[in-house]
Amino acid sequence: MNGSELIVQPSTPTIGAEVSGLDLSAPLSEPLRTELRAALCRYSVLFFRDQDLQPTQQLELARAFGTVEETPHPKFEPAPGCPAVSVVVNDAERPPDVNVWHTDLTFRERPVAACVLYCVECPPSGGDTLWTSMRAAYQSLSPALQAYLKTLRARHRLPVDGIDPALLAKAPTQDTEAVQPVVCRIPETDQEYLFVNRVYTQRILDVPAHESAALLHMLGGLAEIPEFQVRFSWREGSLAIWDNRCTQHYAVADYYPQRRVMHRVTVAGAAPVAAGEPPS
Repeated sequence: MNGSELIVQPSTPTIGAEVSGLDLSAPLSEPLRTELRAALCRYSVLFFRDQDLQPTQQLELARAFGTVEETPHPKFEPAPGCPAVSVVVNDAERPPDVNVWHTDLTFRERPVAACVLYCVECPPSGGDTLWTSMRAAYQSLSPALQAYLKTLRARHRLPVDGIDPALLAKAPTQDTEAVQPVVCRIPETDQEYLFVNRVYTQRILDVPAHESAALLHMLGGLAEIPEFQVRFSWREGSLAIWDNRCTQHYAVADYYPQRRVMHRVTVAGAAPVAAGEPPS
């Protein structure tokens, strides 16, 4: 059974917190679910240690944060009997390839809201994941630049060159391009954040190409500032939940060719809300 209080220890002053005192394999009461959602809004990434989760239990945990995307990720094998849980395996034959700062699936009209990642098997060392706060990145800018960025929108696109068309056909949605606000807000808290990344954001609209390129280069570089980041070292049984809206992440590929196995669940999202846009 779980108690009624979370033990939450901030990982850095800016982003991330380690949560203890919970057995995530046990059902969570509605008050605990509410507390976890509030903690995720506050810290953007939550970390848990020493959990023993079956795929169905991880899936139930993810449902505390919203509607789970039930369609299997086309790039990964589904967990046996639980297709909403993707089995992410990296080893000598399947090298890690997400060692770049990004926010998941921003080329979709409704990007992923949150992700739940559980470590099943990890290498003896290495394989950390970093997250960066795009709220802190936005707050670091001058008020004049903040105001200007709020007027802009950008095109996000999936780079389809080299992707197997069969994978695209099996994707949960065939969206490959969307126009998103450059600055968004979290409806639950009204906090504002930058919503651009170097993987999917192709062009800021209604400005000259050279201005778009310069802005995207500058804004993309903010993700790399250590003061906005948290770094997590995985162990078997570790779990991370992150708000995909206002963070970027980077999976360090230093463990290749060693083996790492993760179970991944995604929570469906809504269309990003532009900063300054009234509630619907």
